[in-house]
Amino acid sequence: ALFLGLVFLGIGAAVRSGGHVAIDVVTELLPEQIRRGVLIGATAVVVLVAAFYGWESLQQLLGMAQLGRKTPLLRIPSALIYAVAPIGFVLLIINSVLALLFDTEDDVTEIDDDLQEDTHV
Repeated sequence: ALFLGLVFLGIGAAVRSGGHVAIDVVTELLPEQIRRGVLIGATAVVVLVAAFYGWESLQQLLGMAQLGRKTPLLRIPSALIYAVAPIGFVLLIINSVLALLFDTEDDVTEIDDDLQEDTHV
């Protein structure tokens, strides 16, 4: 459960830092305006999917809270463990929109290039 929680909480951070897997070979060949439109469309899809799964995971969380179940060994409420998923999806939505507005992927690429130059000295 801990590993899964780390994945959900790390989704937003990966988007913000550009650490997620992206295939941008085709979009790099497009003119700037079209590339920006594709980026907006892709972000819209990410936000819609994250909102759907966030809502569904919230319903699961509320169901667990109503049942009042606890983990067998530590007696931690199961709802607390399930809370990680909706929080992760909210962070994904926020960071996806921020990455679109502030175009952080280009900044991260520049930082990565600078780091690579520094390590080759």
